Formats: sequence, C-alpha cells, structure tokens
Amino acid sequence: MNTNFCSRVIMILTMAGVSLYGSELSLPSLFRDNMVIQRNKPVPVWGWGEAGKDVTVEFSPAARSTDSPQAGQKKTAKADQQGKWMVNLDPMHANSESCKMVVSTSNKEPITINNILVGDVWLCSGQSNMEMPVGYMSWTGGALNYEEEISKSANPLLRQFNAVHDFRANSQTLAGTWSAADKNTTGNFSATGYFFARELQKNLKIPVAIITAAVGATPIEAWISREKLLSDPRIADLAAKQAEDITVGAKKRHAEYLVAHSVWREKYGRIDAGAPVDGNAMAAAATDTSDWKPVTFPGSTGKIGATHGGITWFRREVEIPAGDTEGLWITLPGIRDFFAVYFNGVKLLSTSVDQGHRVLYAAKIPKQVINPGKNVLAIRLQTYSGAGAIGGRPEHFRISKSHVGGNDGIPLAGEWLCKVETEYATYPRGADREPTEAPGIGTYYHHTSGWFDHLIAPLAPYSIAGCLWYQGEHNAGRPAEYQNLLKLLTADWRKYWGADDLPFLIFQLPDRGQRTEKPGDEEDGWVLIREAQQKAAIELSHVSTVNLLNTCEDGDLHPRNKQDVGQRAARMAQAVVYGDRSVVASGPMYEAMTIKGNKAVIKFKNADGGLVAKKLPATYKVNLTKPELGEMPLVLPSPNSEVQGFAIYGAVPLAEGGTSNQWAWADGKIVSDSTVEVSSDKVAKPLAVRYAWEQLPVCNLYNKAGLPAYQFRTEKGSE
Repeated sequence: MNTNFCSRVIMILTMAGVSLYGSELSLPSLFRDNMVIQRNKPVPVWGWGEAGKDVTVEFSPAARSTDSPQAGQKKTAKADQQGKWMVNLDPMHANSESCKMVVSTSNKEPITINNILVGDVWLCSGQSNMEMPVGYMSWTGGALNYEEEISKSANPLLRQFNAVHDFRANSQTLAGTWSAADKNTTGNFSATGYFFARELQKNLKIPVAIITAAVGATPIEAWISREKLLSDPRIADLAAKQAEDITVGAKKRHAEYLVAHSVWREKYGRIDAGAPVDGNAMAAAATDTSDWKPVTFPGSTGKIGATHGGITWFRREVEIPAGDTEGLWITLPGIRDFFAVYFNGVKLLSTSVDQGHRVLYAAKIPKQVINPGKNVLAIRLQTYSGAGAIGGRPEHFRISKSHVGGNDGIPLAGEWLCKVETEYATYPRGADREPTEAPGIGTYYHHTSGWFDHLIAPLAPYSIAGCLWYQGEHNAGRPAEYQNLLKLLTADWRKYWGADDLPFLIFQLPDRGQRTEKPGDEEDGWVLIREAQQKAAIELSHVSTVNLLNTCEDGDLHPRNKQDVGQRAARMAQAVVYGDRSVVASGPMYEAMTIKGNKAVIKFKNADGGLVAKKLPATYKVNLTKPELGEMPLVLPSPNSEVQGFAIYGAVPLAEGGTSNQWAWADGKIVSDSTVEVSSDKVAKPLAVRYAWEQLPVCNLYNKAGLPAYQFRTEKGSE
C-alpha cells in the first residue's frame, strides 16, 4: 500500500460547547442532525450525563407523512455510576420524512437532533480502497468521471457519516460528520460506499446511509479487538508481541528520541523560547501586518527567511457568513514540520517534538470563536534544520463542514502574509542530522487492535443493516493466516453489535500490477488473499464475496472504477441480504472438474442464463489518471481461445526429451450453459486447472447477467 497512508492520519482537537465528561448531558457524534436510523430493528441511543439522573429520549416526526407515518416514542433510562445511559427505541419502518429526537434530563439544556430519516445503514470499513473518496485526491485521481458524478449527485435520501481518524478517540470523543449527498458533499463520500448506497437507494426507494470508518495501509489485525486476537492460538503470539511493542517498546523508543533531539538542539543552537500565549500579537486580529511579506501556499518558506530553520508566522483573513458558523473544520495538508494553528487568537491545534509529526491535520473550529464576517487564521511554523513548507493538495487546505477537506467550503490555498519570529544560524556542513521521530508512537494504531479500539468499538452498538469490508492489500505478504483473521473479525464485530447474523460483504482484491506472460504464480500473495476471502465466505454464514475482477483496467493500486464495484456489491446485498430472487448476485463459481482424455471439463455454478465469453478490447489504457500516456495492445495469453484466463497443469514435453509437470496457458471453450472445456496442445494428461490466477489477469468468462467468473484453482480445494 501507499506508505503515505501510514502518516496520513488526522490529529483532532474538538472544542465543542459542552464537556464530554463529568455531569454534562452529551451524545456520541453519531447522534447529530441529518442522521439515519436503521429501520426494522431496535435502535440503541446512548450517551452520558449526571450519575443517577433519569434521561429521556423522545422521538417524533417533525411533520406527519401521509405515506409512511412514524409514531412517536418516549423512553427513559437512568445514568449509571459512570454517567452512561442507554435506551432502545422500538423498531420503525422506513421513513423519508424528517423526524427529530429530543434528549433531556433535569436541570440541563435538552439536546435536539433534527432532520432524522429512517432507512438502512451500512458500515463501510477497511483500508484505502474503502477510504478513497468520490472526489479528486492526489493519491487516487478520484472516481471515474468524478466531476460529473458529483454534479448530479444531489439526493437527500443518501447520506454518510464520515468518522474522523483519531487514534486517541473513544466512544465519547469519536468525531464525525453526517451529510446528505449533493454537489458540495459527495466528493467526500467513500466512493465504494457511495456507489453501493446509490444503487441500493434507487432500488429500495428508502433512505440509505453509510458509516465510513476506513484507514489506508492498515492490516486486518488493526480492526480486531485485542481480546479476540489473543483468544486464537494461531495469532495470539503475534498479537501479544505487537501489544508489547506498542505499550513498552514504542514508549522506550520515543523516550530515547526525545533525549537525542534535545541534545541535538542544544548542540546546534536550535532552542525554541516557546510560543507566545494565546491571543498574542502575531495571531490577534488587531495585529499590524504592514511589515509582513506575501507568500503563496501550498509552498515552501525558503525564500522568505529562516532558510536554515527557525520560527515563521503566517496569517490571512477569512470571511465566514453570519449563518454559517456552526460545524466548521479547518483541514491542513502536508505539514511535516512542527506548528500551531490559531483562529482569532485561540489555539486550535499544535504539534511538537513530544507529539510527533502527521501529514494531514484537522481541527474543529468552536462556534464561539468565530466572528460573522472577518476572521483571522494564523499558523506558527517551526523547523529545526531547513526551510519549512506547507505542501499537499489544495483540496486538503480549506475551511469546510468536512474533516477530510474536499471541494466545498472556503479554500485556503493562495496568498498569505508571513513574518519571521526566529531565524536559526546556518546549519554547519557535516553536522549531525536531526534525529528522526521514533517509529511506533505515530503508527501503533496500524497494528494490533488500534483502529478497532478507536474507530469500530466507539460506533457499536449503533444499529446497522450490515458491513462492507474492503481490505487485504496490506496482508498480501501473509496470506496464509487471512482466512482465519476474517473469521475472527466477523465474529468480533457481531459480538459488539449483538447480532450473530450481521451480514458482511467482502470485496475481493481487484486487478492490480503488471500482466504476466506466464501462468499464475502459486505463491502470489495478492491472488492468495482473494482465495482466502472466497473460502472464508464459503465457511461463514451471512458472509459473501464481491468479485472485483475486471474493474481495474490499468492495474492501479486504487482503481478509479468504483461504479462497477458499488453496483456489484449492491446486487449482492439485494439478493443475499434483502432476499430479492429476481437479482443475480454472483458470477460463475467453480463447482467440479472432470478429466476426459487431454481435456479438463470445468463445471460452474451461478452460471445464470448460461456462460458467456465477453469480447475483450484490442487495447487498454495504461493509466486512467494520465490519459496522455495513451493505450497499449492487450496481449491475449491464448490468442486462439474463446475464453481467456485458463491455465492447465500436466506433463509438458521437454526439449532435451522426457516430460515435466508444468503450467501452460490453455484454450477454453464453452460447451454448455454451465461447462467449459479446457485444454492445451502442450499437456497430454491434465492434472489441474486454474482460472484468473494472476494479480492482473486477462480473463473474460461471465454469465449472461454480466457478472464475471471468480478466480479458482482445482489442485488445492478451491471448491
């Protein structure tokens, strides 16, 4: 996976108006305006308040709907000794009309949540291919035709809760934003989740929402509770070692780094007198900026001073309309140096040697510090051994109602003012390099249970229809254990949601990499992860795999064609979760092999309407993000074959005489609605067959419903 993801984690400092601790009445961020409640299931609503006090939750339509009226409900619970309380609303039918919820307790201001819909809610998790948004990002290029998709996306019945990647979060502090799809928000939706939900909503004609909790470059172990991992002897040792490294090893390395950096700073005169107090002269609105210099961001500070390190201030005015001061976030990209962010003199976010670096940051701007009209945003940037920079893409550099940036809101790229506070002396030639941040502190959440603790557990037990899981890329180096890990993950999440039959749709890894000239490599981890995903779905109840072959024309790690991905998943959900028998959910799957002379006859199930050899194009696009690179001829492994993608194993004649069992590309011929005859003139006695057994296979076997056949191999029990 892209290593940038390892550091592209958002540091969050929420400064909401009410405390999340103590006796104040509060709710998780899931319970906010524009939320969607799961239909036809009990609805847990929970929060915190004063211990021993009753808390009442009232749910009612904001306006009566003639087609699907929603009865009001009133439930009461007592806060326990820790102040936590929970009620369960009765199951409700789908409702596209706006509802509201009022949460109240004695002597406290009630909390009102507006514009609530009732429909289906799906949890979307995994790594970067689930995280990848519809809109443009520098690491993906966006979904195919993303500008057109976003421009026509307005749909108040299609919504997303986008959970903040905060590795310090718990159920009380997890931040996130609910938003309905429109031209200003859809760009920030998970592309896979959005196209899945769009297709479902179109067919079900009810509200559909996704909860996106996905982080790039993460292994599956990061999404399973430590308790579950330690309970399985096959993974317990690794989990225990990672836990030890996180709790003891990383802290030890970090302590050593702090000492080394302090010694280095003292040696080369890189001493920071400390940032002035909040509201200081540099960040205050009334500051005289007549001697400040202009600078353009994103960009480097090398031309404005502090070339060898130092402290530089940047500021600009920001106009915020009077009616738009609530729910705003500032997102900052590509800051690899240490910094502090001030809004009207109030510090929102800061980093230091102690805290470590990140690449993408976000901070919620408290409503009470925003002035309708003119505001001042200031950044104090400190570098120790060279000029600083604020880099990255403009879509990350803005004020908006999303913690991940995007294309809406107030762009911050462009002209700023700057002033050097401190300039360090020239960095000596041959001097010791600045000590680098110790690994572990900044990346532990990518290992055992990190994101389960900080993203998944805080979401439970919010009622959902099911889970979409798109992950496996990071585990391709250890495919042998993946099937078991999927088993642990599904059991773990079902326990936390209290539903043994919670549906899971698992996305098989898509086409990727370079095409091979020889039959598939048995040891290829990418291919073996696909197999593990399929075998887990066969073994486990209420688990299905979504076949993503032929969705990535150029073999990119982050396929832009998320439309087909979402549509295939929606079909699977309609058929296996919603029980719509009119929908074909799956492409052909291997069922059995029979040897007849020099031919292997492969029988398929799910060959609805009969098998089809889809016509392949003569060329393919080299890079969908860079169309100027043009197209290349598509080389067929079996040029004279009706069906591409088959390889056959058996005795192959050798040039020096004799034979050797080897793999050879094979011809495939459809001989009935459910069978394909596979052969090669190089193999007289077939022993085994594989199909699409490469990272980026050339394959074209489909059923008449337009769904591709799954990869398989006969020699190791793919059945």
